[in-house]
Amino acid sequence: MKTTVLAVCHIKKVDAFLFRKKPDGSLPYKETWYAFGAPLDGDNRDPELAIKTLVKKQTGVDVAISETLWWDVETKPDNDGVETFFVYLHSIAEYVSGDLQLSAGIEKLEWIDTNNLQNYDIVPPSRDFLKRYLKD
Repeated sequence: MKTTVLAVCHIKKVDAFLFRKKPDGSLPYKETWYAFGAPLDGDNRDPELAIKTLVKKQTGVDVAISETLWWDVETKPDNDGVETFFVYLHSIAEYVSGDLQLSAGIEKLEWIDTNNLQNYDIVPPSRDFLKRYLKD
């Protein structure tokens, strides 16, 4: 089975988190809101640099990692439908600067207030993470 390691970043600004929505029908979870996950492979092995680079490319904003939290795992098909074992390193990043800009493969970017998270169809790993993080 294929294994993918991702540095997952939940971007925070006051009492809201930034989420992205992929175009309709995108795998592996259709019609859902995602956090930001940077693969850690090849030359891209520094989680903080990988996150900062990915977030800047996908959103146009700069972030700073404020907390590195815990690991989670999940088995599911990847974007190509291949059954994959995913390993996630969760972190919190604070918004630093910049204006939101859509990039290829992102339908919407939205700051979601923590009081409204339950009104969005957020992917299971992020939903589980936020329940755990916000409970603490």
